[in-house]
Amino acid sequence: MKNIFKESNETINYLYGLFGFNSNKLTMIVISLSTAMAVTAIPLLSKSFSRNDYRDLSKKIVSSLKLFFFIMIPGSVGMICLAHPLYRIFYRSFNYLGIHILELNAAVANLIGLFILLVAIMQAVHHSRLAIKYFAFGVIAKMLAEVFCIWFFESYGPLVATAIGLGVSSFFMLKRLIISFDINLRPIFKYFLGVTLLTIIMASILQILKFFIYNFLGKKASSSILTLITSVIVGILVYGFLSLKTRAADEAFGFSLNTLRSRFQIS
Repeated sequence: MKNIFKESNETINYLYGLFGFNSNKLTMIVISLSTAMAVTAIPLLSKSFSRNDYRDLSKKIVSSLKLFFFIMIPGSVGMICLAHPLYRIFYRSFNYLGIHILELNAAVANLIGLFILLVAIMQAVHHSRLAIKYFAFGVIAKMLAEVFCIWFFESYGPLVATAIGLGVSSFFMLKRLIISFDINLRPIFKYFLGVTLLTIIMASILQILKFFIYNFLGKKASSSILTLITSVIVGILVYGFLSLKTRAADEAFGFSLNTLRSRFQIS
């Protein structure tokens, strides 16, 4: 960045802190939660692989991806919607560049989480060498894109280059899994679209809620806290209701949630 934009070391360190530390601290919470739940099926994948039961292995890989999308997509989009109050509360600042970088980082978090999950799956099916090879492809892609992305996107460039590198690695790993174990992408893609639609509905409600709170109370620290707490509760309730109503939660967890539907009188 110093060579491209002729900025001082102080400015570069400030910008690096925005995209390298501040936003990462928050997005890693969502990434850790989603990947931790999704990789719980890894021992079962290893068991199916050792028995050469590739049909069952394929089903478990699909289930792991569905569970990941079920948690990661609403989590990252929710963080994008709440980037303003989150940044205000944690860093006590209305730094709009930092807020926008947090929003972009929350979007890139989907690729980070997907990469982590696919690496774990590749290890479970004894494809560790291929995983390292595909990781190297991603690193090369990031290095090639880095300078151009910094030049074109400025402060957002490193994150965009990271997304490109992770996307390349994830593409090759997913392609290898599809070829090796005859995975049907149609149900995964269909589920991804369904969860995305539910997330858009949730995000729209959160944006309206945030708009009214900020309009009535202003963008103070107290209103940011109220916005964050209220939005998290409303977001969980809305997404939970929609996922139970559409049976998306059943598909994600792999068993029927009729007991919950009966308890909350959701038909």
